[in-house]
Amino acid sequence: MACTADLIRHLFHEKKFTSVKTKTRDLIINILAPHAIKNTIDGLKNANYISILVDASNHK
Repeated sequence: MACTADLIRHLFHEKKFTSVKTKTRDLIINILAPHAIKNTIDGLKNANYISILVDASNHK
């Protein structure tokens, strides 16, 4: 989660942003993830063609 706090500081030019795990988790779940999901769905709705690739690894 420390890298997420660094990313937020960089993206929003907010040098005073500090974060603990709970706050960072809430930011991801309540703000970043819904935005990313909506952005992805909107992009798929506007696409003429869609390809789906699935890759699975069984290595342990």
